[in-house]
Amino acid sequence: MATELSKRGKANVSNIMPHIPRTMREAGWIPNENSIIDLSVAENWLIRDEILEIHKKVSGDYLNREHLGYPKGFWGDPELLRSLRTISTDGYDSFFRLRADVVPVMVPIPRLEEPASFLSELEATFQEATRPIKALMLSNPHNPLGRCYTRAQLEACLSFCQAKAIHLISDEVFGPLVFDSPGLPADEGFVSILSLDSHAPGYDPSRVHMIWSPSKVFALAGMRLGCTITQAHPPLRDGHALAAFHNVSILPTLLTTAILHSPTLSTLSSLNSQRHADSYALITSRFKEWHLPYLPCNASPFVMAKIAPRARSWEDEAAVVQALEDVGVRVSAGRSQHLPSYAMGWARITFAVEPG
Repeated sequence: MATELSKRGKANVSNIMPHIPRTMREAGWIPNENSIIDLSVAENWLIRDEILEIHKKVSGDYLNREHLGYPKGFWGDPELLRSLRTISTDGYDSFFRLRADVVPVMVPIPRLEEPASFLSELEATFQEATRPIKALMLSNPHNPLGRCYTRAQLEACLSFCQAKAIHLISDEVFGPLVFDSPGLPADEGFVSILSLDSHAPGYDPSRVHMIWSPSKVFALAGMRLGCTITQAHPPLRDGHALAAFHNVSILPTLLTTAILHSPTLSTLSSLNSQRHADSYALITSRFKEWHLPYLPCNASPFVMAKIAPRARSWEDEAAVVQALEDVGVRVSAGRSQHLPSYAMGWARITFAVEPG
């Protein structure tokens, strides 16, 4: 029985599998799975009932025999692409290696309470890299710190990329959701990279790209739909289309289009933000009761908390994470979120879960 993999396949499995969340690897066969409170996965459970109602309407009223054929549009469903105009404009390394054989170079964050503090490290990281740098990729809002970048900070990234002749890729999968968060400026809102004037003199708009998906904001993690918006790079657009030649399944396409066209979209977005604010207030109130340090956030379904204040090694952090799982609570260790070595003991904890 041939059970050996090719060298490339073996390298992928050995390098990538340790970074795949345990929830994904073991879902479906863990004997006591229902007894685990899983706060490790960055999902939004707060508006699933409302989204489900839209889905039922889509399936009942809009799905027809034409939708059973091949998807229309080489670059994606044309109606969905038009609908995307209504948008207010963890763990990349594993998928970079697996999908594109790209090796990421991490830029350190000197201060966790200031997600944009990495800007001071960009030049040194670029100069010290042992391989060619082709792009700067941001998670905007930041994952796992759950904060938005200001317009000035994004413009600094854009200027850096233009000076180095590299691409700027903004992953905005958690945008444009923002909620009220005590302790953070009320005007700290989401700014999309697409709102910057990349056509201004001295800038190259063909090097600016945005990635978005309804999976986080609209609670559609299981639908597996995403898009890349590149406004001045036709060859890159065509390359993306070829990489996903068969397009997305029709049901996620119809549902996402219906959500973006829904007359209740504004109400749904407000409800989503309010429920995030309520859940965030609940979990942070417990942190305060337990004297557990946490990093305030306002743009994510999770928050960073220091669950092991006395951790002096990654092993100390892992021991506390395991102790929590032993009593039925699963969180995502800070090490798995690429936190720097000075920040041992933190964990990413999802709060956008069903109450009860």
